[in-house]
Amino acid sequence: MNAIRPISQANRIPSLDFLRGIAVWGILFINIESFAYPESWSPWKFGFENDIDRGARFWVYFLIQGKFNNMFALLFGAERRLSST
Repeated sequence: MNAIRPISQANRIPSLDFLRGIAVWGILFINIESFAYPESWSPWKFGFENDIDRGARFWVYFLIQGKFNNMFALLFGAERRLSST
C-alpha cells in the first residue's frame, strides 16, 4: 500500500497552484460579507434596503456563491501522476 505523502516540487503543476489560489480568494471574497455582520444569516437587517442593493446581492449570489467551493474541491482532487518507467 502506498503511503500518503506530499507531492514533490518537480511534480507540481504551477497553473493548478495558481487556480487553487484564485479559488481560495473567491471563497474569502464571498464569505467576507458574513464576517462583517453580527448575524451572518441576516445581513438584510443591516442594509440592502433599495433595489440596487438587492439586485447586486442577487447577482453576486447567483454568479459567485458556490462556484469557488466547487472549483476548490475539483482542483485539490487533481494531481499529476508520473510513472516510474
